[in-house]
Amino acid sequence: MTLPDPLTPLATLVRRHPDVEAQVLWASGDTWEAQDDQDEMMDGEEIPYYAEGLLMEGFGMAWLALGEGAQAEVLLLMVWEPGVTPPPAPLPEEGWQVLAQGRIEAA
Repeated sequence: MTLPDPLTPLATLVRRHPDVEAQVLWASGDTWEAQDDQDEMMDGEEIPYYAEGLLMEGFGMAWLALGEGAQAEVLLLMVWEPGVTPPPAPLPEEGWQVLAQGRIEAA
């Protein structure tokens, strides 16, 4: 399966940091809410394919790779519906830094 070009940076990041896990957040007004059915973090190998499905459905998505050092440990996938203006990305907690980020507008 070939991923769409906008997902190449995300897929590359996951290949370089195979232990990264993701949390999906949905735009809800002016805040982000964790996905209801997500009890555990998403494994790295699932991330690009999950993101591809969202984009195929027309959702917009921004992502942040966070870590305490050079290793990406957590990936936030922030998703919104077409026609919705998403809120600003959440700030990383103290000690964490944004290692990479991307944004793909809703179709």
